[in-house]
Amino acid sequence: MVELEGIPQKMGPTSTYANAFTINLLMMATAQKLVERGVHPLVWTRANLPEGDRLNKEYEEKYGYRVLHLA
Repeated sequence: MVELEGIPQKMGPTSTYANAFTINLLMMATAQKLVERGVHPLVWTRANLPEGDRLNKEYEEKYGYRVLHLA
């Protein structure tokens, strides 16, 4: 997608951006459907947002045994 002087290959493939965008859209649409059905989906909060660390700590304590990198 982007040509850099001195590098023969282009960098920054559009497929990577499109795939990341699509995955995020799917996650948001799924969360919305869950809310419409009365289910509150668990959403990881960015650590740099207020209360982010505290909220994520609750998930780590509750689900850490199921997700090895959280333990």
